[in-house]
Amino acid sequence: MVSTFTNNLMGLSYRQNSDGSVTICGKTYYPSTEYRIIDGEVYVEDENHFGTIWITEEMVTKYGLQEVAIREEEETEWVDKSPELCYEIIIDHACGFIDPTTGELEQSTPHGDAYSEEFVAWWNDFPVNLLSEDPDKVLVSGWSDG
Repeated sequence: MVSTFTNNLMGLSYRQNSDGSVTICGKTYYPSTEYRIIDGEVYVEDENHFGTIWITEEMVTKYGLQEVAIREEEETEWVDKSPELCYEIIIDHACGFIDPTTGELEQSTPHGDAYSEEFVAWWNDFPVNLLSEDPDKVLVSGWSDG
């Protein structure tokens, strides 16, 4: 079964194939390892870049990050941090989104530039305001390492 979806922002279409892949302007992208569809847009994942944000329990509560942050019970030797920074948010990145008119990868997305704080926060389900909190409560130990 082949489905055609309409891009809500531009009124343009892409085709989702029966194997789960998506075809845009003749180029095919495969699910899980290459793309995500969010709000009708096709975003290409960047599997070579990742990072970690360490936060306190206070920040988890303040921003409602119970579904996003993971409590670490063991001390992490590879990062110099205080014991209060006991929750981590593992962040991943997207290279950008596929422009449905050209099929080209664009770093400028409807949610900001692909590696900007705004976009990465949106992509990883945390509020961008978290990044401007007190460094004793929020520690970015990797942003786009790879």
